[in-house]
Amino acid sequence: MKNSKNKRSLFFRTGIFLIFIIAGSLSGQGFTISPTEALITTEFGASDTLKINLTSLPTSDVRIPVSVSDTTEGSVSVSEVIFTSSNWETVQSIVVKGENDDEQDGDVYYTLTLSAAVSDDGSYNGLDPADVSATNYDDDRVAVEIYPTGGIIVSERGENAVISVRLDSKPKADVFVGLTSSDPSEGAVFPSSLTFNTENWSDYQSVMVEGVSDGIADSDEIFSVIFFQAASEDQDYSGFDPPDVSVTNMNLDPPGINIYPTTGLTTSEIGDKAKFSAVLLSAPNSNVTIGLSSSDSTEGALLSSLLTFTPENWDNPQTVTVVGKDD
Repeated sequence: MKNSKNKRSLFFRTGIFLIFIIAGSLSGQGFTISPTEALITTEFGASDTLKINLTSLPTSDVRIPVSVSDTTEGSVSVSEVIFTSSNWETVQSIVVKGENDDEQDGDVYYTLTLSAAVSDDGSYNGLDPADVSATNYDDDRVAVEIYPTGGIIVSERGENAVISVRLDSKPKADVFVGLTSSDPSEGAVFPSSLTFNTENWSDYQSVMVEGVSDGIADSDEIFSVIFFQAASEDQDYSGFDPPDVSVTNMNLDPPGINIYPTTGLTTSEIGDKAKFSAVLLSAPNSNVTIGLSSSDSTEGALLSSLLTFTPENWDNPQTVTVVGKDD
C-alpha cells in the first residue's frame, strides 16, 4: 500500500514536470530572422536588408543591440531594434550598407551582429539571436582610368584635345606613368609623365594632345598617345600597362599653287619686264613640274618655260620673268 502511494506520488510529480516542459516549449520565445546568412553589400553603396521579429508576446519591452564586426566595410541603419507587446509580430528592417575603404583589398567578409536581448521579461532577457554573415564586394581595382579612350580629333591648325587620367584605387606608393606621341610630326603630347600618390590618386590629371602641321597635302592621319607601363614600389601597380589612345589629326594642307600678283603686270615693246612668283601650298611627295608659255609670243616672252618644285623647296617662291616684245 505504501509502495502504491509512492508510485502515485512519483507519477503525479512526473506528470506535472512533463506538463511544464511542454508548456515551456509552446511559449516559443525567440526570433524570426530573414535571411539567416549571405547579406550582400558593395563598396559603391549597395545595401541589403535583414528582417526580424519576435515569435511570442513579451511581457516587457525587448531591446536587441545591432552592430557590424567591421565598420570599414559595412554600416547599419539602426543601433538597436525594440519590440513591445504591441509590435512584437511586426517585422522590423535592419539595412546594412557597404562602405568604401578606397583600398584594393578584394571582397571582404564581415558580420551583422545581433547582440543578446535586454528585457525585464526573463524569458527574453539574454536570449541571443544568431548573427548573420555579410560580404562587401570590392569596387577598387588596380587600373589606370583614361577618358576618353577614342574619338579624339585634333587638327594641323593646332587645335587640341584633353585626355583625363586617374587611378581606380588608392596606391601604397607613388605611381609614375610616362606617355608620348607615336608620331610627333602629327601630334604633340604633354606633359611627358604623370605622378599619382596616396593623396591625389582619385583626381583626374589632364594630358594635352595638340595637332601638328606637317606641311604635306596628305590625308587625315591617325596616331596614338602611348602610355608606358607604370613604375611604382606598389607591386599591384608596378608594371601595369594602361591602354594607348587613338587620335586623328585632321589635314589642313590642300594641294595647290599660289601665284602673285595675278593682275596688273605691265611690259613694253622697248623691252620692259614684269615679274610674278609661284609657290606650292603644301609639300609634295615627289617633284612637281609646271610648264609655262605665252598666249602671244609676239607681244611677250617668258625667260623660263618650266618651274620645278621638290619636297625640299616647295615653299620657296620661284620668280617668272615676262619680257615685252616689239612687233
